[in-house]
Amino acid sequence: MTKIQAVQQYSNRRIRDVWVKYGSKELPATTVGFIANDIFRLTAAGTIFDGALMMSIADETLATVIDWAAYERESLTLKTIQTSTTHVIHPTIYCLMLAAELAAIPEPYDPDFIPFPDQDPILIEENELTKILKDVGVPFITLEELEFTREDILENIVKPAMQEYFKWYPIVTIERQNLFNNAINIPIPPWAFTAKRVYVNPGYPVNSNIANPTLRYFDEVLLAASSRGAWANPSINYKKKQGYVGTGDYSTFILEKAARQGAVNYGTRQRLNVNVHRGSIVGYCNKTGTIEIEWAQWSNDWNDILFNRRSEVRKLATAYALRAFGMLRSQQSSDSPGRLDYSKFLERADKLEEEVTALWQSAPKVALIRS
Repeated sequence: MTKIQAVQQYSNRRIRDVWVKYGSKELPATTVGFIANDIFRLTAAGTIFDGALMMSIADETLATVIDWAAYERESLTLKTIQTSTTHVIHPTIYCLMLAAELAAIPEPYDPDFIPFPDQDPILIEENELTKILKDVGVPFITLEELEFTREDILENIVKPAMQEYFKWYPIVTIERQNLFNNAINIPIPPWAFTAKRVYVNPGYPVNSNIANPTLRYFDEVLLAASSRGAWANPSINYKKKQGYVGTGDYSTFILEKAARQGAVNYGTRQRLNVNVHRGSIVGYCNKTGTIEIEWAQWSNDWNDILFNRRSEVRKLATAYALRAFGMLRSQQSSDSPGRLDYSKFLERADKLEEEVTALWQSAPKVALIRS
């Protein structure tokens, strides 16, 4: 969802709160330079937009001043404006509310209101975005001349390509949790999309309540309190300690330890599963130890992509852009003048996507679970 789409769903009070939180910006009617996603109060005396809250959705520098008297509100819901005579909708400027509507808001400003909480903007440098879009004509044509806005391109072209990359090469955050019960149910945190690996490291949590009497914990820790019960290391088997008989026979010691470990393994039960649908790691384990989880997450920052992989992500994003523009142009009527050949766009999109996808699929597969 873009910011203008979010604003179109806000009440007048919330639109006012966004404007105040952004600094209560005001611009005169003679302004020719606008900033993307900028909300401002317009001063245009003698027009219906005098004192109105406006929003620009693109970076734009105009050659001439906008004749605000020549415009009227086109849609109250969509917040669009249009020329009064030719009814041409302005592509980048929206009217959020008129001065009278702003003055009629009875509620005070809410400083705790957080605008656009669902926004997840893609952080990418302009030169990188230009490289992605060069096959569709940028920078020889400006972003404003394309069929999609900059926000649409970031949300529907660049973001899916980055998510596809992080699906194969996720950012891994390791988390450890002690096992205190046989049943396991660990929620997937909101910043991760799944778990890359989940496994149990054998160990001895302080407050463990795992019901497996054959565990090494029972053998070597609890029984170590007795004079003969524990299997001590031969290096400490001197005559004052009767923990093991026949200290010179090390092979017998190893065999006894192996037999005891076999009993432990026989009584071990472990099952771990990543249930993405329910948003948790579920399972069962009767071993003592620590669950180690490798959470997989993606980033909206282009710089978090490995440098030696950025060219691949760039190619994939270019493929998405070519397909989007090619499919859009393919809907043009066959008898339209100046019809473009969009087939080259689609052919190159398929070639680039197949190249990158084959490269990533040939890499080692991501293992979700290792018990």
